[in-house]
Amino acid sequence: MNSFLRGSPREPTFGCSAQPHHRLQMDYKKRKLTPEEARLHATRCFGNMCCSPCNNQGGVWEANRPGFDHGTCPVTDIPAQNEAFSSEDASLRTLEWWRHKHNNVLHLITGYACNAPCMDGTGCITQYVERGTSAGNLLEKEERFHGESVFIREVELAFSEWGYEQGLETKFEESRLPPNGHRAVVVGSSAAGLAAGIRLLWLGWDVEIITGDFLGLLMAIPDDHLPYSIAVKPAEQFTRMGGRFTKAWVGPSDREGEEGVITVAQLRQRGDVIVLCPGTQPRTPPLPGVDLAGVVQTIPFLVQQKLARANQAHEAFTFRGPRILHYGGGDTANDGARTVEYLLHEVEKVELAVRSGLPKDMSRGWGIPTHAKQWIVESGAFKAAHGDTVIEELRGEAGQLRAAVLKHRPSGRTWVQELDHLFLSLGGVVDPKPWDELGVRVAEGIIQVEEDGSTGVPGVFACGDAVLKTHRILPYAIETANRAVAGIQLYAGTQLRSAVAG
Repeated sequence: MNSFLRGSPREPTFGCSAQPHHRLQMDYKKRKLTPEEARLHATRCFGNMCCSPCNNQGGVWEANRPGFDHGTCPVTDIPAQNEAFSSEDASLRTLEWWRHKHNNVLHLITGYACNAPCMDGTGCITQYVERGTSAGNLLEKEERFHGESVFIREVELAFSEWGYEQGLETKFEESRLPPNGHRAVVVGSSAAGLAAGIRLLWLGWDVEIITGDFLGLLMAIPDDHLPYSIAVKPAEQFTRMGGRFTKAWVGPSDREGEEGVITVAQLRQRGDVIVLCPGTQPRTPPLPGVDLAGVVQTIPFLVQQKLARANQAHEAFTFRGPRILHYGGGDTANDGARTVEYLLHEVEKVELAVRSGLPKDMSRGWGIPTHAKQWIVESGAFKAAHGDTVIEELRGEAGQLRAAVLKHRPSGRTWVQELDHLFLSLGGVVDPKPWDELGVRVAEGIIQVEEDGSTGVPGVFACGDAVLKTHRILPYAIETANRAVAGIQLYAGTQLRSAVAG
C-alpha cells in the first residue's frame, strides 16, 4: 500500500494505488495492511484458477532462464498461502506456514521487498476479472493501475508476522536437526547466502558465512521498501541457530597475509563444501570520462545511504549539484532516482537513458510498467526512452564531471547535457578472480552451474545473483539457494560419506 507523506489527499486503495510517475518519488511509505485487511485480500484470490505470475503451479507468464525452467514464483505457492491465511482454521494456517518457511526461509524479507510484479499487485488477475476487463486488452490499459488487486506482498508479510506472533520462528530454530559432522563455508551474506546458510544450519551442518559487505545487496534496498531493522532479522536468526559470520574478503593466493582477506586455499580448509554467493560487481561502461568525479555507481550509493540512515558510521553522500542523469534501468535505477530526489528534495533534472528496451513480447512477463526504464520517457531537455538515447562521451573539468554528450540513435542527433552527477545502473557481473583459482568457470558475467548449483568442481556450489543471467529478483536468488542446498545434501550423502568411510 502507498501512503503519501506530503499531505496528499488521495487515500491509498488496495493494490497499486500509486500512478507510475509517483512511484519514482520517495515521498511515500507503504502502509501496512491490518491483519483483517490482509485476510480479506487473501479471500479474494482466485487460487489455482489464476493465470498470472502469482500462481506457481504454472501460469501463462514464464521466466525464461536457461537451466532453470519453471513457471512463475519459484518459492511460494501463493494460492495455497492465501487460502490458508484467509482461513480461521489455525491448524491449516500453521501447516501452510511450515511449508512456506521451508520453501522460503526469508519470507519476511520477500514480504517487505520482493520486486516481482505479482507482489505489488500489478500482475493480479482479480482486478481485471472483477471489472470485466478482457485479457486481450490488459497490457494496453493505463487504468489498470487504478484497479483493486490482491496485494500479495502484504498478505505474505502479514502471514510471516503471524508466524512470529505464534512463536513459529522460534520453533523452527529449535527444530534444527542434530549435527551431522559436516562443515559448510558460504561466501556472501545477501539473500542467497543467508538462505543457504539457514537451510544448511537447520539440516545439521556447521556453517560459517564469510562476507566483506554485510548483507550484500539487501543493503541496497531503500528503507521505504526494506527497513534496516527488518533486513538484519535473517542474519540474527542465523546467529541464534549457531551460525558464524566472519568479516573478510576472499582473494587469490597471492594476497595471503593481507588483513581482512581469506585466500582460496584457506577457504578449502574451512569447510567440506563451499557455497559461492558473491553477488555481482556493478558494470562500468567503456565511456571516455567514466572515471571523472561525479560518476557514481548506484548500488554502492544506495548501500551508503542505508547505512548512514541506520547510524552505522557512514557519511551521507555529498551532492555537487542538482543536475542528475540516471543511466540504466530497472529497479536499481528506480530506487536510485527516488533516493536522489528524496535527498535533494528538488532535483533540476532526473532523467533516464536506457540501454535496452521493453521485452519483445510483453505478455511473456516482466513487461509491466513498474520499472523506471519503462515509463520515464521524457523529462526536461530531451527524450530518453527504450534505448533510443545513449551516452557517447563524458566531459569534465579539473577531474570533475561537467557534461555528457548524448545521441539519439534513430535520428543520429547529438547534443551536450550539462551534468553534476551521472548514476550508473547497468547491472552487474561476477569478477572471475579468485574463483578461477578454484577451477570455477565464469562466463558471460556469471558463474556457470548445473541445475543443482554444482560448479563442476567437487564440493563447490554457487547460487544467487552470481548464477542468474536475468531476472535478478529475490525469489529467484532464494530458489537457487534451495537448489544448491539440495545438491549439497546429495553430495554429502555420497562423496563426503565415501571419503569418511575411506
